[in-house]
Amino acid sequence: MYVTPEQIAATNKAGVEAILGFANSQFAAFERLSALSFNATKSAFEESVDHAKSLLGAKDIQEFVRPSLTRTWSDYSTRSPRTRRPDPMSPSPP
Repeated sequence: MYVTPEQIAATNKAGVEAILGFANSQFAAFERLSALSFNATKSAFEESVDHAKSLLGAKDIQEFVRPSLTRTWSDYSTRSPRTRRPDPMSPSPP
């Protein structure tokens, strides 16, 4: 049986469409990963700026040391959603 040029063209077209579909899905996944990384970095930066501001506002050594000693993990996990780091295991909002 002979392979016609139309069959070759159809096979190539199907292959190209499959590759383009895969590439589009990979770009979407990379976009979501980049957004997650950016948001985590932004949140960490905002927390460091807040901490630095609290240290700069200290009037004596006791106030300078106190923010470092009084902050616990629950302080970080109960902050507002805007400044809290996103949980990588939770589903992303629609």
